[in-house]
Amino acid sequence: MAKKHPLDCSHGRRPVMVAATHCPCAESDPHVIARRSTSDGKHVLLWQDGSLTWALGEAIKGFAFPRTTEQARLALAAGRLVLGEVCLWDAMDVPDLVSAARWAAARHGTPGDLRARMKAVRERRSTDRDGGAL
Repeated sequence: MAKKHPLDCSHGRRPVMVAATHCPCAESDPHVIARRSTSDGKHVLLWQDGSLTWALGEAIKGFAFPRTTEQARLALAAGRLVLGEVCLWDAMDVPDLVSAARWAAARHGTPGDLRARMKAVRERRSTDRDGGAL
């Protein structure tokens, strides 16, 4: 049995492991490397291959399970961006947050880039069909 990471690797199971990645904690089975909560109390889990799920393993809309090493690297970067900001958002906003994080990670963005992208998404949502504010 591999040694467990003392800080943030909680050992759960995920439905499918598709990308072979190496975790610093040396655990070879799929496992959660970080867990955060939304502002309304829903748990978001980041897995060692970069995938994001809700607490019971259901995939978060907009976050694909990575299949290659490069996809896993981008997914981990996006996942870290999501977990850094998820406490500020409700669960219904998480798919938009994931989309913005994937956009920022693909451009080597920062949390500030993610927030700017989310602001643009929120402004689009809060307009009527003619572009006026609601």
